[in-house]
Amino acid sequence: MKPLAELAGLVEKDDEGKWDREVPFQQIRCNSDGTLYSLKRKTKGAAPTPLALSQLADLVIPHKGGNFVVHAPFDLRARCLNYYLAKKNGSCLLRGKDRTIRGILADYTAYDNRHLLQAASLALGDIEYELKSYFLGDESFWISITVPRLGAPDLGGLTGGIRLGNSEVGLRSVCCYALVWRQVCSNGLMGWTERAIFRKVHRGRFSIEELTEKLQVAIAEALERADDTIDKLRASASEKVLDLAAVIDRIVERRHLTEEFREAIIGAMYVEPQYTGSLFGLVNAMTRASQIYAGDRRVQMEREAGRLLNWQEDPEYSEIVLRG
Repeated sequence: MKPLAELAGLVEKDDEGKWDREVPFQQIRCNSDGTLYSLKRKTKGAAPTPLALSQLADLVIPHKGGNFVVHAPFDLRARCLNYYLAKKNGSCLLRGKDRTIRGILADYTAYDNRHLLQAASLALGDIEYELKSYFLGDESFWISITVPRLGAPDLGGLTGGIRLGNSEVGLRSVCCYALVWRQVCSNGLMGWTERAIFRKVHRGRFSIEELTEKLQVAIAEALERADDTIDKLRASASEKVLDLAAVIDRIVERRHLTEEFREAIIGAMYVEPQYTGSLFGLVNAMTRASQIYAGDRRVQMEREAGRLLNWQEDPEYSEIVLRG
């Protein structure tokens, strides 16, 4: 059995209890306990997640007043939402699981995690690959896949691959990135491109066959870029970073990162002292440090490492490195 087929079993189990319902805005009401219910169905209320509540507020409240509703007491939230819901034309898609509303979306086409897996399996075809990691959360789904033929034994074992992402609740598009995996970091991911090679928003008609075709093209390009990134990583091992501490401080300051992450970068810099002071060492330290997070936050930090590796092509990181 191929790795993605095994993962499909976990996704199928995660799908248990999920439901979709198209509901006119004017039939939705908010209870004083924060749950939402339908006037037509008269069923017991379902609790929206913070994301779903924010989505509903943004859809019905003008002038970006949704942030107020999200943080308001339940009774005030109910009065405010019910006032605007009664006036709002059109309908929205409620995406739920059991008694929880996961997302509230308008003009939305579902490309679910199972659809991504199906298309990815078809797109990979006969390519030999390994599933290195995955994150299956309430709002996000990420898959990291490597292709052994793109492996390089130096620098701790580098292997090119792809990273696929999706959200069933409107947090992101279906996307594909180039990826480089470093074996010595166990679960550590290594510099990938800052921009997605393929991105499909959850709007409009788009069949599994079309998604598969697009992914085939994206995967071929991603593997080519990953191979190029391995060459860049080799070169970065001999590229010195002047005033390393100042560069780290500027990365944390300019990218609004946490002090916890700064300390994690500094600690990771000395795990492999042979690379301390080099661009490779700093990029690798950032990917090691990203392991203190999970899901979207970790992905964000790994993207920052990818931008740092390509600092000469990135105006913001060029300033960080040169002024550091």
